[in-house]
Amino acid sequence: MENNICGYAPTFEFDSISFSKFLLLFSEIVENTAKVMDGHLQRTTYISAHLAETLGLSENEVKFLIISSMLHDIGLLFVIKLGFVEELDKLDRSALIDHGELGRWVVKEMSFLEGHERIAEIIRFHHVDYSPGLENRIPVESLVLVGADKLEVIARKYKQPWMYKKEIMEAFSESKLYAPVREAICKLIKDAPLVFWYNLFLSRRAKREYLEALLGDIPLKFNASNFLKISKTIATLVDFRSPVTSTHSARVSSLAEAIGEMMELPARKRFLLKIAGLLHDIGKLVVPIDILEKPARLSPVEYAIVQTHIYFSYRFLRQIGMPAELVEAASFHHERLDGSGYPFGITGDCMYIGARIMQVADVFAALCEKRPYKDRWDKGVVLSTIKAEVEGGRLCRKVYDVVEERFDELYAISEKAARDAKNRFEGFLMNVAIGKEKLAEIMGF
Repeated sequence: MENNICGYAPTFEFDSISFSKFLLLFSEIVENTAKVMDGHLQRTTYISAHLAETLGLSENEVKFLIISSMLHDIGLLFVIKLGFVEELDKLDRSALIDHGELGRWVVKEMSFLEGHERIAEIIRFHHVDYSPGLENRIPVESLVLVGADKLEVIARKYKQPWMYKKEIMEAFSESKLYAPVREAICKLIKDAPLVFWYNLFLSRRAKREYLEALLGDIPLKFNASNFLKISKTIATLVDFRSPVTSTHSARVSSLAEAIGEMMELPARKRFLLKIAGLLHDIGKLVVPIDILEKPARLSPVEYAIVQTHIYFSYRFLRQIGMPAELVEAASFHHERLDGSGYPFGITGDCMYIGARIMQVADVFAALCEKRPYKDRWDKGVVLSTIKAEVEGGRLCRKVYDVVEERFDELYAISEKAARDAKNRFEGFLMNVAIGKEKLAEIMGF
């Protein structure tokens, strides 16, 4: 049976996913990047939604505010080793500027998302102190998000914040907030029933249910162009965290698609392989940058952390409703035919050809890349290494035969994809640097 995947992934139609689930699950991945995040994105979003109601924002403003709140700290993935930060309000000036601008850049790339340019600007300014007239220069949603972010960061310092309303209010006395937002926050702190605080700090599920109901079912229809844009955005977010990883997803995607074509797979399956290559490492967002960039062999603990990325990739792709073949190809790239892989430990009987191709493509790409702990390997070593895995019953012989026969062609395809990704990475660094200057000026730094 071609699509036998042993029940690990359900079957979904290849027409749409729920953007609401996408946002919620993606925010959970970001929150898992470091202990200091500790539910910050969803709690801030919950607060934002209540402030929006008090302020009487329009339907579009509420929608843009909610989406921005869910994604507002996405830029932290790029600029700081979060594992070493004890409190979010201890971020230095450089980090505040950097993650605002980087978050803007990421969301601005999401052209599949209605209002993405405004949402990008809202995120950009979510740490700006208010000064007279600022409401005419930046989106009003930014001013609300500034207040919601501050309230979450202050309230989280108390084990039972609903018992310390006076202290929380006093902590706002020196905050430079837009007057209507300050008034809305004070009203929320004074008048919100206990269930608001319980939902905010005692139940992740309650917040999730509230936000799901507020967002409703927002389907993203999948034509090929939109699906590719979404996937490239996610791959960029994963890869551009570090020069070390900046070309990996592009390499794997191009190799998987090319091998599929050489094996004469149908166009739809080749397209799924292309997308799977772009999305396969989304779970690496939970891996600290210092581990990804470590110029030496990983310790057993560090390696165990890296291994978890597959689990997060699988959960995300499955739960937002990606096609089963894509989920398998992306999530099984560290499985092996003899059952020695991870995290499921499944055998070849449970893997269709897409997963087998992805396994070889990932190994091929990794061996041909320069890493902090190794140089790129030459053709002979790459082929002999993959062949040893094949002869040991771990990788697919049919896929290897194609790679061996057409290695030079595949290598050229991989290198072109890597050059294109490198050029995009360098452009990304340049554009962010320019944008940070303007943001620093507005923030008064």
